Parts: sequence; structure tokens; C-alpha cells
Amino acid sequence: MKDKINDINSKLQDVVGDKGTLDLIEKLETRMKNKNRKLETFVVDAFSIVGRQDEKKANVQQLLFLGDESCHRNFNIVPIIGMGGVGKTTLARLVCDDKQVKDHFELKTWFCVSDDFDSFAISESIFQSVTWVNKEFADLNLLQEALVNHLRGKRFLLVLDDVWSESYEDWKTLVSPFHACTSGSKIIITTRKEQLPKQLAHNPLKK
Repeated sequence: MKDKINDINSKLQDVVGDKGTLDLIEKLETRMKNKNRKLETFVVDAFSIVGRQDEKKANVQQLLFLGDESCHRNFNIVPIIGMGGVGKTTLARLVCDDKQVKDHFELKTWFCVSDDFDSFAISESIFQSVTWVNKEFADLNLLQEALVNHLRGKRFLLVLDDVWSESYEDWKTLVSPFHACTSGSKIIITTRKEQLPKQLAHNPLKK
């Protein structure tokens, strides 16, 4: 038995040694991330959720509030903050399922960010969601220019679920096309980081 275990360990070490050449782990992780993201949607069974009506009402009011247009800001962040497992994603779904919210926004889309903040992937997902077109772009600039054309003059709701990144540059790049939206557009962010919404609202959301 000892010889068999040693033989198995030896083979596993050979596989680990070849992982860089074969690029196995990176591709597996990518597929798993993409699979998990597809599971994140606006769809929710509202009747199965109890005890969150006050939270829902407060967030719905934030989404419907147009704000002071003199501040020259076309969109604002609506944060949902809490520890892992408290139901941030569920609350976001519940809020977005509200009829007033559905009627208020012309376009809406959802993206699960997690620990991999990829501006290109997020922008691509948003483009596909608002246009229903599966199109490949050579670079981020062309993608975001196309996105601007579809967002211009529209009231837009974006949900970024499970956000961790605090990078100013990442956020500045991502939100660039959103300035084309009409006033009252909103970005719901679910996150465990209490300071994150304040950091994001400091500069990246201003024209």
C-alpha cells in the first residue's frame, strides 16, 4: 500500500509540474468563474423571502430617487453592505424585482464581479445584455464606444454583485461609458467592504 501511495504522489507531482506548460488551472478557473457568473440573475422567488420588506423599501426609494440634477452626475451608487451569507445578493434581486423599479429603468443588467475585477469582461457582459448581441471586440476602447451608443439617453440600472476591488483606475475605466446615461441611472453594489462605496463615489462617478 505504501508503494502505491508513493507512486500516486509521484504522478500527481508530475501533473503539478506540467501545469504551467499545459495551462490547465487557469482555463479551469476561467470556466468555473464564467459558469458561476451565469447563475447570477435578476430572477427571484419573492414569495419565498420573508422579513426583508423594510430593507427592500429603503433600497427601492434610493433607486427611484432622481436626486439633484445640478450636481452633474448621471448615475449614483446604491450600496448593499454586509458580511458574507447575510443575503446581500438576495436583497438586490428582491429590490430589482419590484414593479416600480422595473418600470423606472429602461435598461438593466447584472454582473457578479467577485475577486476578479475585469473591466473588459464586465463591459462585454453589459453590452451583450443591453443589446442582445453577442459580438467580439478587438479592444476595450471599441467595446466601450459601442456601449456608449446604446446607453446614451437611457435610464440604466446595473448590479455589480460581490465587489472587492478598491482600485480607482479599474473603476474609472469601467464607469466611463455610464456618463452617457440619463440622470437617475443607478449602480447597485453588493460588498463586504464598508468603505468601498465612499471610495468609489469620491471621483470616478463625477463628470
